[in-house]
Parts: sequence; structure tokens; C-alpha cells
Amino acid sequence: NMHFDKVIKMYGFIKNGEEPCIYKWANGPVVVFLVLYVDDILLIGNDIPTLQGIKIWLSS
Repeated sequence: NMHFDKVIKMYGFIKNGEEPCIYKWANGPVVVFLVLYVDDILLIGNDIPTLQGIKIWLSS
């Protein structure tokens, strides 16, 4: 979805060049991957508070 792509990039995510359904966000040692599959989103990262913040942002 073009709208989702635009909005998620505004948050600072970068789309993977090889796999367009994978986005990466990094801030120092904190890394988050967002994976799209049909109408589902998988968030993977190494900092739970950051993941919770992104989840809240996505739900707004």
C-alpha cells in the first residue's frame, strides 16, 4: 500500500531494497524490523519499550 509506505517512512523506517515488505528502523543500538504479510504486521526488535511505542503509533 502506497499510503502505508509513505507514513511508515515518515516515522523513520527504511524499506529493504531486496524485500519490499520489510522495513528497518534503527536508533543507536536499538533496531526494529517491520514485516508486512497480506494484512498482518510483524514487529521484531531488541527494545521492548520502543516496540510498544511503535505499536501504539501504528494503532493511532
